[in-house]
Amino acid sequence: MKKLILILFLLAVSLQANPSKVLISNVAQGTGADSISVHKIYTASKLAVDMTNDYITITDSVRKQFATTVSNKTNTDSIAQTLGVKFFLSSSIDVFQNMLRANITMVDTKTKKEKNGFGYSELRYEKDGNKIYDVALLTALQRAMMNVTSDSSLYSHQPKEYRTKTVKSLVIGGFMFDDGDSPLIWKIFNNKSVMSYFASETIYQAAKESDDYAVYDLNSRDSMYAAFNLFLMENFTPPSNTELKILNTFAVENFIFGSIKRVKSHAEVKIVLTELKDGNLSIIRTEVVRLEDDYKDDFEKLIKTMTNKILLIDDGKGVGK
Repeated sequence: MKKLILILFLLAVSLQANPSKVLISNVAQGTGADSISVHKIYTASKLAVDMTNDYITITDSVRKQFATTVSNKTNTDSIAQTLGVKFFLSSSIDVFQNMLRANITMVDTKTKKEKNGFGYSELRYEKDGNKIYDVALLTALQRAMMNVTSDSSLYSHQPKEYRTKTVKSLVIGGFMFDDGDSPLIWKIFNNKSVMSYFASETIYQAAKESDDYAVYDLNSRDSMYAAFNLFLMENFTPPSNTELKILNTFAVENFIFGSIKRVKSHAEVKIVLTELKDGNLSIIRTEVVRLEDDYKDDFEKLIKTMTNKILLIDDGKGVGK
């Protein structure tokens, strides 16, 4: 038994010590990514591969040396055989407002089987009014690698700042207001348009702290609609079929929205997390909590707390307090 365990251990070490060789065959600037150089995309793609234990890229020196010896007639099979390449990899980057998406295709050189993966990351940083892409670029490519290989533990051995995980894209929807039949008038119901946007922005401020979602901000959401000539959408109405189809076109995976309804002397606040698929919403989780007073600050605090709970965000981050 001990001998079997030793053999399995040595096999595991051997496999880990011999990662599959990957040749990055193509990188490209996709939609909205003109500000990111092809060289930067290549470097980040190479880093995303080399940071794993299971895959390693062909070094630039070997690539250059091989390039001087090949002819136009050299096919992919001979390249793979000469360099010992297990996979060809191509990557592209798309940018839309505050979101960066990485796309990766890996082709098995023996079976010719092709797999596609993608990953998202928000563009959180700016300098002198210009977006900084480096952090989001690497993170999105790491997530694309995990997606294309179906392995969420690819970077579990890395230091915390590089130990990224797969996430789903999330859009913040509207916030509906229903006065009901209550005889008492609350100030937060006076301007539904302004307060609805305030409530949705409050959800966003809490949601962007999640480790499980890449969250589009409200300007990005509205830009999606505008790209299909849909303007001046009321934020205090339920999403239309047209809106959901537009979000589906952008491959949005999750949609969260809320509502507040007057009930006698108090109000009921509801936040709903859904999955968006083929233009239809399926409820994942719902939170309903009483709001006892008409104070904007209490309304804001309640929305943050509910968002933390529904998105399973650690309260220790402080956004829900």
